[in-house]
Amino acid sequence: MTSATNERQKAAREAQARRDRVTDKIVIGSLMSHKDGRRWVWNRLTEAQIFNQSEDLDHAQLCMKVGLRNAGLRLLRDVTTFTPNEYILMTNEAMAVEASLTKKDANYVGSPDLDPDS
Repeated sequence: MTSATNERQKAAREAQARRDRVTDKIVIGSLMSHKDGRRWVWNRLTEAQIFNQSEDLDHAQLCMKVGLRNAGLRLLRDVTTFTPNEYILMTNEAMAVEASLTKKDANYVGSPDLDPDS
């Protein structure tokens, strides 16, 4: 192949990558602009186990979980890059849901300093 052909192919790939990033930004923005979308994103991040380290000793399972976690980290990078304010909102919403579920648990023991109902 000639150098000019290689340069055209490289330019075409770079242009496609830029278009893909714009599409990613639009999709992430759309998801994060709605409560259900933010819940969906949070669930994907949680499923990818980005908030905890895997402790599996089995090499095959560890490799699978690392790959899944890397996909989750790419999603997290896009969410925090494109919609940082909505990311904060999403985490607050998720923590509120978690707190309400924990409080409804019969074994829940609240701290008097933090729990206005105790």
